[in-house]
Order: sequence, then structure tokens, then C-alpha cells
Amino acid sequence: MKTLGYISTTVTLMCMPLIAEAAGGGVGFQNPLNASTICGALKIFLDGLMALAVPVAVVFLVYAGFLFVWARGNQEALTKAKKNLFYTVLGIAIFMGAWLLGQVVANTFNSLASGAGQPNSQIGQCQ
Repeated sequence: MKTLGYISTTVTLMCMPLIAEAAGGGVGFQNPLNASTICGALKIFLDGLMALAVPVAVVFLVYAGFLFVWARGNQEALTKAKKNLFYTVLGIAIFMGAWLLGQVVANTFNSLASGAGQPNSQIGQCQ
């Protein structure tokens, strides 16, 4: 009996576009990213990733500070705190360096496209 319910639900969901089309409603898909190029989609993705990475980096920096406070002179705990701070700063530097490299590549593509006499070319547009 459960199987019959699953099958009928699946068939109904699969037929919904046909029913909507028969009723006169257009069925289609919209671009959720509003990006017309791969470069634009990559820029949207990296901007979203940056919006998530900055608060996470701040949380890890605060955690490293708490590790220093909680160490209270204990050499083993201080070593752990220093290592945590080092890797946090290293991770932030790597992420910011990757972001900077992406910006340089995008600006290079944009300047090459405009320098070739095609300012409206879609080759390197990353807006």
C-alpha cells in the first residue's frame, strides 16, 4: 500500500509541468544567480564565500586569544595557543591571497577585452 502511494505521488509530481502547460501557464527555469557568464558566476560564488569566511576568521582569532588567556603561563598550553594563532593567520593569508589573485585575473581579463577594441565583449566581463 505504501508503494502505491509513493508511485502515485511521483507520477503526480512528474506530471505537474504538463498540467501547468495545458492550463496555459508557461513553465520555465530562471537563472537564480543572475550571472550570464562563468566569470560572473564565479565572482558571485567567491563574494558569498568571502562573506562567510570573514566571520569565521574572526571567530578563530578570538578563540586563539582565549587560548592565550586560558594558558596562564602553562608552556604546553602556550605552545598550543601560538600554533593555533599561527595557523589561523596563515589560513587568513592564504584565503586573502586567493581572493587577491582572483581579482587580478578578473581585472586582467577586463583590460584585455577592452584593450582589444571590444569594450562590450563578453569574453572577460566579470561584473
